[in-house]
Amino acid sequence: LDDSDIKQALQPNLILSVEVDELHINAGLQDRVVQVYGGIVCMDFSKETMEANGGHGDYERLPLDYDALPPLWLAFVADPSDSGRMH
Repeated sequence: LDDSDIKQALQPNLILSVEVDELHINAGLQDRVVQVYGGIVCMDFSKETMEANGGHGDYERLPLDYDALPPLWLAFVADPSDSGRMH
């Protein structure tokens, strides 16, 4: 399958529905949008946009100049709160 089979803007909702409804994995739409579009993505989930688009937001992949990024750090919690059986 590719973007000609399923419109790219619809793919995140489809993936999320499979993860939540079929696999019972707690998941969020924003993560699915980034996976589909890759890189840094501007996302508009306003009520007006979601209604106008038939249930999905407006997504735009932004250009990224890796050399312009500041040093990045990864933070994690050793004992996180429970976000579901699987996440």
